[in-house]
Amino acid sequence: MSTNAQAVNARMLAQQIAGLQRQINGLQQLVEEFSGRLAIVRAAREAVSKLKEKGEAEVLVTADMEGNALFKAKVSGKPIIHLGLNVYAEVPFEKAEEILSEKERTIVTYIGRLQEELREKLKEHRKLQELLYMLAQQQGTTGETRAG
Repeated sequence: MSTNAQAVNARMLAQQIAGLQRQINGLQQLVEEFSGRLAIVRAAREAVSKLKEKGEAEVLVTADMEGNALFKAKVSGKPIIHLGLNVYAEVPFEKAEEILSEKERTIVTYIGRLQEELREKLKEHRKLQELLYMLAQQQGTTGETRAG
């Protein structure tokens, strides 16, 4: 293979590697995002479970996402659960736990799929890097042979 052809192949490989790296970064970001969502859903399910046991409790409610202002509130009655698409429903505690457990399972499954895709992309990335390295080695060897 000529040196020019090798250079073109090396550039194409480098572009593929860069594109794959962007995909890997995106998948890693999605895994982190959904892991955060999973933690939130688990916390909600645990809170519902604890309130189910106590029946009534006093809790701190934040007025914003950072906790700059907190309010004490008495919690009683049925939980109101987010069902999706901005739809909420007041449901019995058992049903709330069931809904939140299902959300957990869905998120865990999705994270598993993302992680599997991420593993595949990482394997492909590694193979392309090895190929690029071998091509660079060949170019170095070809250059040394011609120079000698």
